[in-house]
Amino acid sequence: MTVLLSLNGNDERNRTQSVLKLLGLQLHTENGQIRLDRGERQSQSRKQDILDALKIDDLGLEEALRAGKSFTFLIHDEYAEIYPSAKMWKDSFPKQQQSQFALTLLRYPWMARLYVGMSTLDRRTLQALIGNSGLYWFTGRPADLLSLYGASFAVEGERASVPGGRAAGPVWSQLAGASTDHPREFYQALLDQKSPSLLAYYYALSNIDQRHQAFFTANLERTKRFYTLFATLPESQTLTGGAVADTSFSKLLRSVPIDDEGHIAFPGSAEIWALAKGNSFDEEHVARISEKTSRTAPPEVEDEILLRLLATRYKSHSVTSSELDVFLTVAGVDAHRTKLLDEESALLLAQHYGEFSPAYPYFTDLSAIDASGFRSFFGLADGIARQPLLERQLEMGQLNSLIEWVVLARRQGAIDDTEAANLFARVCDRLAGANDEAARTLASIDLAQAILKDCGHGAVNGWDHTLRACLLGASAGKGDQRGKDYEIVLDEQKAPSIDVVRSIVWTAEAALTPVGAPHPAVIAQDKTALPAVLLPGEVKVIGKEKDAVLLYDPAPVQKLIDEWNQNAGSSSYSAATARKLAGEILKAIEPQVTLALAAPVYAYFFRSSDRVVSGDPLLLRKHRYFNFVVPGEEHSLVRESEFIATSEGLGSWMEGGFSQFGLASGFAAAAGWKQGGSGGSAVVAAEIAAIRSATWNQLLDADLQFATLRILAAREWIVASAQDSERFTSLSQETYGLLSLSRRADLLNGIEERDWREVWASITLPDLFRLGGSYLRRYPNEPSPSQVTAQLRVTAAADHGAGLDILGRIPNHVLGCSHTHLVSDAPYEEYERLIVPTYMAERTAEFKLFLAYRAYNLGVQPADLPEAAEPLAAKAFSASRMADYHDWRSLLSAYASISSDDLKNALEQ
Repeated sequence: MTVLLSLNGNDERNRTQSVLKLLGLQLHTENGQIRLDRGERQSQSRKQDILDALKIDDLGLEEALRAGKSFTFLIHDEYAEIYPSAKMWKDSFPKQQQSQFALTLLRYPWMARLYVGMSTLDRRTLQALIGNSGLYWFTGRPADLLSLYGASFAVEGERASVPGGRAAGPVWSQLAGASTDHPREFYQALLDQKSPSLLAYYYALSNIDQRHQAFFTANLERTKRFYTLFATLPESQTLTGGAVADTSFSKLLRSVPIDDEGHIAFPGSAEIWALAKGNSFDEEHVARISEKTSRTAPPEVEDEILLRLLATRYKSHSVTSSELDVFLTVAGVDAHRTKLLDEESALLLAQHYGEFSPAYPYFTDLSAIDASGFRSFFGLADGIARQPLLERQLEMGQLNSLIEWVVLARRQGAIDDTEAANLFARVCDRLAGANDEAARTLASIDLAQAILKDCGHGAVNGWDHTLRACLLGASAGKGDQRGKDYEIVLDEQKAPSIDVVRSIVWTAEAALTPVGAPHPAVIAQDKTALPAVLLPGEVKVIGKEKDAVLLYDPAPVQKLIDEWNQNAGSSSYSAATARKLAGEILKAIEPQVTLALAAPVYAYFFRSSDRVVSGDPLLLRKHRYFNFVVPGEEHSLVRESEFIATSEGLGSWMEGGFSQFGLASGFAAAAGWKQGGSGGSAVVAAEIAAIRSATWNQLLDADLQFATLRILAAREWIVASAQDSERFTSLSQETYGLLSLSRRADLLNGIEERDWREVWASITLPDLFRLGGSYLRRYPNEPSPSQVTAQLRVTAAADHGAGLDILGRIPNHVLGCSHTHLVSDAPYEEYERLIVPTYMAERTAEFKLFLAYRAYNLGVQPADLPEAAEPLAAKAFSASRMADYHDWRSLLSAYASISSDDLKNALEQ
């Protein structure tokens, strides 16, 4: 059936609006322009499933209606296959009327739940599970459990495939009371437990990576210990299909740091964490720890420490956390370091977690900070907390901006780890000694100069120019689009020039020298040098919000500069008057210093095309480095970076420090991006952040080659395993934890049955990339390598691929950082049921890897990719047909749909 939509005539318009309403779309007309929006109410969102199911191009529909044209789409009437077969359902339930199977499922909800449960099983597993008994046994509670946890059921050969692999078979046999050698009895035993907790635990372990699976199933005692705790938690009793929160236990399963020997790598030492007591540590016992402490412990001690960390909870700033959250965060900092955390540093980070953890992503970039540097930072923050409210706002702005300069310069390679750590300590120490506005102004300018000297290798030809080069590297030229964007954002936000502010500060500072100093110089005062942004007259703004924005009004300092220049040009020059004016200028210019330091960070992460920047010149001035408006919140100075979207008052603003600003700015920029499905802004924001946080200028052709060769080698491995039993066995071992057990079963069964469509549908391009890394480890030498694998070894031996992390996502949730990594993680399925959208969004922000694969095969140079990345990602999102933010399959399919022609066209524009 063909459906025609048109706005040409009243009847057509009314019919079209009725159809749009059925599809969950809303028609708006603004300034004569037609716009279609997806409704946000729950009832409208449900209707949008029909839109996606019918594969209706809502963007094409909008463009057609806007152009006054008609739009048509087809509704196909065709038979739907019943899984596993209509005969099996009829034979199992002969008394149920099944002439119209879909209506039968609607009439009998228990049968619908059973159908959902059965559909999670591949045919081999289903056959092993039901044998010749039919489906009746699974009605009721088993069907409910299958619909939730059936994705972890898979048969490999004649055995049940279990978390931890074949070696863990005896462990699961003991726990379930049935042997894994007999899949039917084993799975029915899991389904028939009095409590669903064992099956929920089995499911949770099936969706973590291979190393963590091996750790938690190393022996029966360990698996039992953690199961006993898990069985007491609410998530073990979940019998609904709703999303769940990500708990400390889930984080423990996939994030606890495990070394190459299979032991937990405790930051600092195992003894430190054995003494954890809520939001503090047993100081007396910590002081007695011998210098011979160890980062690892015997297995039973490891388990005891982890279980106690998980069970120890405390409250800080109205947020309840477990000591395990502290441990995993500090472990994330430790994992980024070349020189691992010593005990004092680990202890300091653990003790200050509750108040300062939002700043810890800084420490994953500045990975050479020592205990004295950490102490300086925490001490400085305590000192700032004693300042008047708006002075805190300015000083937190200066602190976060200067640290982020160091972070971005380090990422760019403009400074090394040691220089970065020294600059960080210098920033903290110098600001801690600045006790008023003038002192903070001088300290901030001196610190800016120190950073620019280090990243400019002693040469500072102009502060604005040098900083742009430090942050953008080879893209710093104004002729480059990236450099143009940087300058446009500064202009749109009316940011004062760092050179101008520095010149004013230095001129005033010179007058503070002892008596006998030369006559003060005139301050060149172009009225546009310190731009003003007026509050909109039609908006009522009061209280602290208004005061904070008006801080940045340059009128007071401009008035003082006028007075200064009159005095400097007078024959009756007074040194005393000059010193007094100099002090007043240095105090009055502090807000301009704060703006000048923060603006380059905005210019780094935002683009001129972002509506939030181009449409709001107050955005920079509205930044709240902490929440000084809400009573009670003003004492929490260190806040996560966040975009607060609102249409009230002065509109949206950025909040918090700059430690996760890339992710927060991604949310701000996402508002201007279109999606073809219902993936939500978090999915777009995570990809924008991954693209914009990448140091593209460091990406080499060898990196693209290495990534591509790993993908191709993995494909060859899969194909070869169909003919070689040894290759098949090794592949089956290396895919534990890489894929969910059900997808792994699809892959392996597809190989055995030579069903290549099933094989390639079961593994994604990022999975292939990681499998290619496993291939290198598994086969360091090979007698008869293919051309691909031979070249892969040559590339790996030459240590190419050092820039591969540039192609990764930002694993903030997994590693606690704000830079890009190509990090291994649990399968996508682990994140499907998590209620927080940002977790799945972070997991699937892998477009750059698809782009790199396409670019290398086309011969595109890495230098050409940055400008093509965003337009092509935007095209992929427009083509996506995500049902919701959990729908990773549709998103990755959209990434894969970007063709060579799409890349060519993007490069030509």
